[in-house]
Amino acid sequence: GGPGLIAKSLANHECRLEELNLNRCNIGNEGAATLADGLRNNRRLTRMSLANNSLANNNITKEGWNAFSSILCDTSSIN
Repeated sequence: GGPGLIAKSLANHECRLEELNLNRCNIGNEGAATLADGLRNNRRLTRMSLANNSLANNNITKEGWNAFSSILCDTSSIN
């Protein structure tokens, strides 16, 4: 679905995207984990917003946010 396609694009070394707004896109835990995997080697994206991603049964919970923790704590991409 949507998060998978975005993650694939973010993982592409030719991706030049610097900002990504995914507000109100109903990204759940699985989508968050997929996006986090796509971002693992991305060196361009500097801002991503996932605000208001809540659907009655598809909220991003602690589990989904934890998928980003290893990427956010990795300083190897900081110049």
